[in-house]
Amino acid sequence: MIDGLAHLPVLNRLSSSIPAGSQSELYGAAATRLRIPVPDREMRMPRGGGVGGGKLGRAIQLRQILQALFDEERLELRWPIATESRLYAERLIQEAVRASLEPGTEELVQLWLRSEPGKIIHLDDLAVQVSSATLELAVFWLTKPHLVEKLFKVFVPRYRFYDRPYTSLYRLPRSNYPSPQTSVHGFGVLELHGNPWPPVRGLIVEPYKDRYLINVLVSGALKHTHSQRASKISGSCPHSEAASSTSCS
Repeated sequence: MIDGLAHLPVLNRLSSSIPAGSQSELYGAAATRLRIPVPDREMRMPRGGGVGGGKLGRAIQLRQILQALFDEERLELRWPIATESRLYAERLIQEAVRASLEPGTEELVQLWLRSEPGKIIHLDDLAVQVSSATLELAVFWLTKPHLVEKLFKVFVPRYRFYDRPYTSLYRLPRSNYPSPQTSVHGFGVLELHGNPWPPVRGLIVEPYKDRYLINVLVSGALKHTHSQRASKISGSCPHSEAASSTSCS
């Protein structure tokens, strides 16, 4: 728990104080209900990276994945881990979108970012009382200040009016290298919408394709070939006065 934030009075969620008809004007439908399938039971995650098993190992592994996902905005993971991590990423963004509309949330985040590590945060500068639950949740999963700042300053404005999932999950073809038993379920690509990477599906737009070295060399070779053909055609024309009045084809 964050030092100094535990004594903040917890207010009711914003959705409980706003009529249901006006919620669509404040945020999209994705902030009210997850737009991805939610299983009845948590998926079992294999041990990896020396984390170990159990609830603690599971939380540590999910925390590492969420940090990498919010930092890079696209990851390639084993399919069970990708599907389970997607649920936590969707839920964290959803909570941040809903909490961003509460008065004082932005000031609370800025106060935490300006504070020094290990020191108690003084909340006297806040004009209004605000719940610290969402900030504590973001700090627990992301831990790094620049990722918490990115969540509230980049992802919240991007996903505020979303009516679809915040993430996409693509299943990759199974590979037999180094052995067919490497991964029973295969691998998948988990990404956040609006990321700067090329699309996984569809036409990949390359605006600087003509500047690639291979394309520059091919273009130069084609120009040289065309110039040679033009010189041969011009040299094969008759030099008589009668022929000079007509064009050579």
